[in-house]
Amino acid sequence: MLTSDQLTDLRADVADTFWDTCVIQTYHATADSHGQMVNSPSGGSAISCGFRWKTSKDAFSVGGAGVVAEGDAELRLPIGTTITAKERVKITYLRGSALGTALIFQVIGEPRPGLTAILVDLKKAT
Repeated sequence: MLTSDQLTDLRADVADTFWDTCVIQTYHATADSHGQMVNSPSGGSAISCGFRWKTSKDAFSVGGAGVVAEGDAELRLPIGTTITAKERVKITYLRGSALGTALIFQVIGEPRPGLTAILVDLKKAT
């Protein structure tokens, strides 16, 4: 079993691998030019994260039947980050390099808190 100090050190080590930057945006109802209410994403501060595209290696087998991994990508966030399935994520830096155009994703499913990070499945927004 890990001590509190060991867990803190482990989380700090994992946070050092967050080489990407993202913004978690919340949807807010706003009126469009015709007075119709639409949900628009806004807000959010840039935070360090760990982004990874999913591949065929993320598929797994259940009872001999192949199962495809859900979503297009996975995001690791620091413990304590607030994120829900009703938000979207904008990736602005990958491996420390600014993106010319941010990658936009919808959160799918509920985020999964782990021992060292929060895991979030993402689907590319269209």
